[in-house]
Amino acid sequence: KKFNIPKVEMTKNKITAVLGPTNTGKTFLAIETMLSFSSGMMGFPLRLLAREVYDKVVKKTDPNKVALITGEEKIIPPNAKYYFCTVESMPIEKDLEFVGIDEIQMCSDHERGHIFTDRLLNLRGEKLTMFMGSNSMKNIIEKLDGDIEYIDKDVVWLKYKNFDLRIEQNKEKTDNELMIGVYRHEDDGEHYEIEQIKIREEQWK
Repeated sequence: KKFNIPKVEMTKNKITAVLGPTNTGKTFLAIETMLSFSSGMMGFPLRLLAREVYDKVVKKTDPNKVALITGEEKIIPPNAKYYFCTVESMPIEKDLEFVGIDEIQMCSDHERGHIFTDRLLNLRGEKLTMFMGSNSMKNIIEKLDGDIEYIDKDVVWLKYKNFDLRIEQNKEKTDNELMIGVYRHEDDGEHYEIEQIKIREEQWK
């Protein structure tokens, strides 16, 4: 007797590594990405950073969907969809679409590195996992089992249209032209995109 056995396709975990120097908008990118999913969680190295991001997000979305979990604070609404935590306090048993870990280079930290390493190796979002941190982690991340994408940006500051702006160059280019994102830098550390411009590659140099 023949049996019809359904074909099961194995798909790799989608991993995005956002690597670069500090103050280049990595955390902001992760927050915006997480809020594009129906659920998510971010782990931070510092309690105050988790609290700061939580305070920003509750102003942008329904506070009843946002939770804060640190060693000292727990604000967990019954219908929470988004969790902001210290890395040690992340509820790893939850199945969420997005998972992000900030300052992933803390894997090398003498005291807390084992926690960051565990999250790097074992914690995944159902649809996307994002690691933010230093370029020094690239050689380690590329050894992970997953569909890995790198967002690696060069950043410079210059005067543009009489504003002090941060200019990001995504390293993708076509026909010898670069697509440049022009951002306005605010005192709160955030960056807001103003427009996209194209320049010749030699102009960037």
